[in-house]
Amino acid sequence: MPKKAMRLNQKVWEEVSAADCEIGDVGRTFKCCTERCRAEMVLVSAAESRAAYFRNASRTNRGDTGTRQGNVGGGRHLRIHTLPILYAMCISKTKNEMYNGILIDDIFADENNYERYQQGIEDYKIVETTFYHKIKDELAFRLNYPANNRNRMVQKQ
Repeated sequence: MPKKAMRLNQKVWEEVSAADCEIGDVGRTFKCCTERCRAEMVLVSAAESRAAYFRNASRTNRGDTGTRQGNVGGGRHLRIHTLPILYAMCISKTKNEMYNGILIDDIFADENNYERYQQGIEDYKIVETTFYHKIKDELAFRLNYPANNRNRMVQKQ
């Protein structure tokens, strides 16, 4: 989700940030900032500057996340291709439901299955956490797991 694009201003293309655009800029044609890229861009979420971004204009008619089928958590062939969609699917299903033959409980760790993972989380999982603190003089930080409990914390560094 690019935060910058090129806008035509009095016959000159200038770089503009999505956060600086206004609601009146929705529907206006922008160009990609990447060198040699000729993609046309459109402004998305112009009502709130923190959520504003640009999207390739050719994707606007395919829904907010591309060519996925059905709603999150529904449909037989849900195309999961981003982490936010995977997370949304996990929280919309129960732990004993499945996605593509995989039990949701096997891919999603949160407060509901803390007892299962309290000794440590192995393999690839989506883990629902909250920030705890940054470790001084290291490129590391600690997270709370489960997200709402600071006393029961699993450390994975």
